Parts: sequence; structure tokens; C-alpha cells
Amino acid sequence: MTLLPAALLVTFVPHLLWVAGGLVLIAGVIGVLDMDAVRTRSAPLAFALPEVTNFSCGCTGELKVVLAYPAALQGGMVRLALDLPPEAGAEDTMLECRLPMDAEQAQVAWSCRPVKRGAHLIRHAACEVTSPLGLWHGVRRQAVRSVLRVYPDLRGEQRKLAPIFLRRANLGTHICRVAGKGREFEKLREYVPGDDLGDIHWKATARRRFPITKIFQAERTQEAYVILDASRLSGRPVEGDTEDRTVLDQYIQTALTLVLAAERLGDRCGLVIFHRTVVRFLPADSGKQHFDACRNTLYLLQTETVAPDFQELFAFLRTRIPKRALMLFLTHIDSPALAEAFLEASRLVLRQHLLAVPLFTSHDVRPLFSKPPPDTLDGVFADFAGHLYWRNLKALERQLRVRGVHTSLAPAHKATSALCSHYLTVKGRQLL
Repeated sequence: MTLLPAALLVTFVPHLLWVAGGLVLIAGVIGVLDMDAVRTRSAPLAFALPEVTNFSCGCTGELKVVLAYPAALQGGMVRLALDLPPEAGAEDTMLECRLPMDAEQAQVAWSCRPVKRGAHLIRHAACEVTSPLGLWHGVRRQAVRSVLRVYPDLRGEQRKLAPIFLRRANLGTHICRVAGKGREFEKLREYVPGDDLGDIHWKATARRRFPITKIFQAERTQEAYVILDASRLSGRPVEGDTEDRTVLDQYIQTALTLVLAAERLGDRCGLVIFHRTVVRFLPADSGKQHFDACRNTLYLLQTETVAPDFQELFAFLRTRIPKRALMLFLTHIDSPALAEAFLEASRLVLRQHLLAVPLFTSHDVRPLFSKPPPDTLDGVFADFAGHLYWRNLKALERQLRVRGVHTSLAPAHKATSALCSHYLTVKGRQLL
């Protein structure tokens, strides 16, 4: 806007060269002063991000960013930018906002909808301000360190188990039938006709010289362990799932939901992660700290391209879990080799612990003639293949039940319901 008129003035009126030079000089001085002003205004800018921000996968949350600015920028417009990773699911990496008057700090909420669990790091932040005359844009960059922790979303799994999570412990009295007899010792009393002879305490009877009976009560606190397989088979996608999840993602949601369910029912739940070896072991416990420890262990878990070693797993369980407990397995033993290895290795703990292993199936695995006949020849062969696979799983189910292992056929996306069904059956019948 200055050079073009000055050049035209010198071209047509040569004796006004000094006027044109003065215009160019004045424009240059104004531009330099404006540039110095924007540098002065952007120098005091500073970012403050929380060290850790927690999100749930697939749920919208906010990342709070605090910007400290000088008085010269009060009421002005600025543009903020963060190097958010694609997994954070932010609608835009840049935001325009107006800074409030009579304040030295402003808080900006960054809306994010994470699409992948894990820990995502933010390393840099930037702010762009405009010079007073609008000739320059000053950018202030700052190195930051903020971690976005994206945990699995458990709302869908909890809705599947609504009767457990909607229970209110102190609202009225409920009568519940408990099958079987408890195994937790309560007291001694005199023998009453009709008492089981196996419950007589013979040492107390010898001391007092009349029959004494042992009285038992139902176990108030039981122990359960969720045993999660992180081997190569867990990296397969869940068939028919609309959220593009892997089997491991489903396992993690199921494990965390079972920890919450056990706590709600007054039991203690532990966690075992394995593939070729045992990766992590959390002893059975309850409470918010224990759940946070389980969640922080699982949200970073990834599959390993190795085959599961059941012999190593059951040897570890035999030595590290002395008290009788319910072991809920999240693994695949649908192939003959894995099934044989599981059956052989499980002998180490079958007399001491109680095992529950759901056999997860796909959509096509079903008995023949259980759905309308197919229209094509390929559909006929697919139905026969699904029937043969279902028959093999039923044979494996019978073998597991003969060994005393609780099992049932269940689709992979219903893993939580299947395991909780076994857990509630064991708890109601006092099998531990």
C-alpha cells in the first residue's frame, strides 16, 4: 500500500523523489514498531496444562488449558493450538477465543472424544496474537508435558449387569435363599438331634464329655480372580461389533466390570495377566484404590504375538494363590491344541480352586437347522462348517464339565454376561 504509490509518484513526478522516500521510510518505521509491539505482547504468554487428564474411550470430555497473558492482551482475540494426537479425537487442533477483561489468566476447555484407549502425550502448545495495527502475527511456542489417559468405557457392560449395579445395600431387608451349607466356622454348641454327625467337634466332645456340634455360616467374603489372556489370539477383531474393537478390548472391559461387580457383592477380586509368561499379578482385594490399580494396569495392555503357555500359568497360580478361589478365565481354547494344553495344565489347581471358562463363539457357529435354510450353495457349506465347529465346542464343553470346570457357549461380545453368570452361580450355591 505504500511502495506502489511511491513508485508511481517517482515515475510521473521525478522531482518528488524525497516525498516518496519519506513515505517508504515512515511505512518501514511503523512496520518495525508494530513488529516490536507484537513481540512484546506475545513474550509473557505462558501455558499450564494438567499433568494427567482422564477420559473414557468414546466419551466426550474436556482438556483444561490455562493461559497467562499480559494486560495489553486483555479483551483481545488469540488463537491457541495443541499438538493433540489423532487418537484424542479432538474436533480441531486450533481454537479462537477472546481473553477476558480485568484478568491475567484464562481457562480454555478443549473438547475431546478419544477413539483409542491408552496414554497419549501432548508435547507442544502455541498461541498466536495479532499486532496492534494488524500488520504482524506473533506466535509463542512452549514445550509442555501432559498425558491423556483414555480408559475403557464400562457403561455398556454395566447396563448388561443392571441388577447388580442397581442394588442398594441399606434400603430395606431382603430375604435371599442360599443353596448349600457355608464353610466358614461360626461357633460351637451342644448337639441337637438331627445334626450331621460329620459336624461333631470330637476334641470339644472329649473335653466336655457330651456331644458338641460345629456351626458354620455362609462365607461373607469370597475371593475371585480374573485371568486375562494377552496372547496373539486376543488381537482378533470382535465379530459383528460396530465399534471396531479387538477381543482384548472386550476382555479388558469384562475384567474391570467383574472387579466392580465383586466389590458390589462384598467379595474381593484379583487380576492375572498372562501370555507366554505371567505379566502382572494383583492379589485379590477391594476398594477404590484396588480398582484404580486394576484399571491403570489394563488400559495400557497390548497383545503379544506369542502363544499362551498354560503350564506356566497354572504353576504360577498353584504357588501364588493358596486360598481356595474362583478363577474366571478370559481366553480362547477353541483349537484342539490349546484345549489339550489347558486340560492337561489345569490338573495342577482343580482340586484346590474352582475354574470357570466360557467358550466364546462367532455368529456362524450354531447347530444345523437352527436358522432358516440358506439360499446359495456357499451358504450350505458355511452352515455345515459352523455346525462341525459347534459340535467340537460341545464336546470340549463336556470334557471341561467332567473335570469340574464351569463352562458354557457364549458369543465374544457377551463375555461379561457369561462370566458373571458363572460367578453368581458359584456364589449362590456356596461352591467355594
